[in-house]
Amino acid sequence: MFDVICQTIRSLSLQGILPAHLSSLPLQPDDALLDLGLDSLSQLTLLSELRGRLEVSIPAEPIDGLTTLGELAELLDEANVFDLSPAI
Repeated sequence: MFDVICQTIRSLSLQGILPAHLSSLPLQPDDALLDLGLDSLSQLTLLSELRGRLEVSIPAEPIDGLTTLGELAELLDEANVFDLSPAI
């Protein structure tokens, strides 16, 4: 999931939606969103794009500037597991 996040960040950066420096910055799981230069609007944009790409439903509330890319990957992994579980 971390790789999908990195690809999404780079893609949005190249499109001019996220800060340009993110297109070539080596991203690490312990990078906090705010440390990468993502303000609250950029964080919501990234989350929205990830929701669309992965077709998952995840609320924005657990995400803030101190959230790391690794934590975001865990949240998305949990959302994927939940969405893929069979209905009872």
